[in-house]
Amino acid sequence: MRLLNSAAKTVDCRQLVSCALASGLTSHKMVYDDSSKFFLLLVRSLQMNNLFVQAQKVTIAKDKQSQNTEDLRWAFNMTKLLQYERRLYILSEASVQTELLKHHHDNELMKHFSIERTLKLMSCKYYWLKLAKDVKKYVFSCNICQRMKAFKHRSYGEMQTLPHSNSL
Repeated sequence: MRLLNSAAKTVDCRQLVSCALASGLTSHKMVYDDSSKFFLLLVRSLQMNNLFVQAQKVTIAKDKQSQNTEDLRWAFNMTKLLQYERRLYILSEASVQTELLKHHHDNELMKHFSIERTLKLMSCKYYWLKLAKDVKKYVFSCNICQRMKAFKHRSYGEMQTLPHSNSL
């Protein structure tokens, strides 16, 4: 845990993760079966000092004391990571989100899925605000997808001269 915290910089109680660190941690082979210690340590270290996560911890504790089971969307899993509807909550850390998008869209096994398939794949395991917007933006900005995209309009055909009107 200390190694991870020394690699990440802390600014105003918010950790900024370098792209190289996020890339290295998300490219771990077992990261997507929820057993990667490195990836989970990264998420835990980001969640530790986050004010929203701390507020959710208090709210969940109050709901457990009052046996209020109406709003069970937010919860902590066995490894004490915040989840939303059983999906791992990823903070708005651009480098981690970008690496997750890259892994789920650019990966050799994924073969540059469409927006819908990439979103479906990611939303099964992860949650963050504007996930759908970020997936759409990432896929639209993917150079390979833009070059390989099939045209869905009719061919333009040949140019023809317009009929000349002599009514002037």
